Amino acid sequence: MPRKPRIWYSGATYHIMCRGNHRQDIFRDDEDRNVYLTILKEVIQEDPKPGRTRNHVSSYRLTPKHRPDRRRFLRKQDRFFRGALHFRIRHP
Repeated sequence: MPRKPRIWYSGATYHIMCRGNHRQDIFRDDEDRNVYLTILKEVIQEDPKPGRTRNHVSSYRLTPKHRPDRRRFLRKQDRFFRGALHFRIRHP
């Protein structure tokens, strides 16, 4: 069954991600990455059509396929949680 179409709102924030078919790599070397970044820069700097908002990218990441190390992830998550807990205790 096909996915329902996305609802787009002007000025909303969207998480956009690119990956190859069957999660295959889309970058094989630095040249591929540089071409992608050049296209991304062009899209961001493009003048919007009348009545449309300008494109804005708050962050991006070029990540190779990887399997996260669960223990390392949990340690980082624990450190982040302690920082958030400190903030909540300090600023009730």
